[in-house]
Amino acid sequence: MRKAKLNARLIALIGLASSVVAPSARALAASCSLAADARPASVVILPGQPVDVTLRVRNPSSTPISLFQPSEGTGNVHASVADVSDQSHYLEYKGPGWGLTCARGMKPVQLDRSAVLTLPLRVLNQAAVNRDPDTWIVTPFAFSTPGNFVLRVDYRDEASCPKPGVSAVVSVRVLAPQGDDLAVWNELKDCAACALLLHEGRANTARAVERAALDKLRDLAKRYPNSGYAPLLRQAIDAIDCKAKGTCENDQGQDNNNQ
Repeated sequence: MRKAKLNARLIALIGLASSVVAPSARALAASCSLAADARPASVVILPGQPVDVTLRVRNPSSTPISLFQPSEGTGNVHASVADVSDQSHYLEYKGPGWGLTCARGMKPVQLDRSAVLTLPLRVLNQAAVNRDPDTWIVTPFAFSTPGNFVLRVDYRDEASCPKPGVSAVVSVRVLAPQGDDLAVWNELKDCAACALLLHEGRANTARAVERAALDKLRDLAKRYPNSGYAPLLRQAIDAIDCKAKGTCENDQGQDNNNQ
């Protein structure tokens, strides 16, 4: 009899605990209701050209949320690409430096109602080419073939949010290069160091492969000044040169030779 009473009390206590914990769990899940979109600079490109997007993570709820800042460096932001004809099969993209920043010591920020966290991203150079071609992009350039594609950008903050992350998609059309554009692309498409320099706008001139890639970019810009690639080539070359000379705004120009 006494044992039965103890069991009844235990069951009652478990029920009481559940009634207290369950609402808290629901509130936490509800507080992590997020929305996201990605705003590109351009959605019509030539092979090898960048897709520059701004990821926007928004709090659509009336409750403030604590989140870690979106960062491709710390790894809470991922990107992948699919052909529009098969959007069930995405290939992973990983840009230079993605996932290499230590998140230790970083603190979440409070995202108030309707507030937005933003992150500019460049999708151009695929840094992880020695991967499974069934699941990863394995060419130096993220968009290397003509066609219609979907770029998906995912944000996941598992430390602060128990719910799955949010995704934003951008439609990308890659044109078939012709004439001077085709001539430039044929020289760029297999040059991994060229892709890196075009992505970052800096060069480690202590490395022979990057010096050779920089010479190639200069030569292409000189030989094909009216190609569709010319603005991208000049932008990267100018950025590299100003860093080397120390003439860039907010840049001491020393990092390109001492990495």
